[in-house]
Amino acid sequence: MSVLLTGSVYLFSRIPGSEPVWLMIALALVGFTLYGPYSLMAGTVAMDFGGQYASATASGIIDAVGAVGAILTGVGMGYLIDTHGWTQAFNIIISMSVFSMFLNFALWNLEPRQRAVP
Repeated sequence: MSVLLTGSVYLFSRIPGSEPVWLMIALALVGFTLYGPYSLMAGTVAMDFGGQYASATASGIIDAVGAVGAILTGVGMGYLIDTHGWTQAFNIIISMSVFSMFLNFALWNLEPRQRAVP
């Protein structure tokens, strides 16, 4: 889904603003493909690495970092768009998606060294 996310963000960035139906479809595709990697990171990975006793804590930390990122995104993207334009902003988003894709590939078969114990 990370590969599809990268492709859907690229597709969304290339559709002209005069095509609202296609923009809506592409944005729905971005949202759909974003949910899979998020669910894996916030849910499955937290349960695997947190174990039976610390998975809720691990999931909470992951969600907290995501919330801080969402808070800072408005200011950061606004500054980026104002100074460099929409094309460069989308290029950075696509680059971050590619980077995330490779991180997900690195985690594909990774297992924790030891389980959390009470």
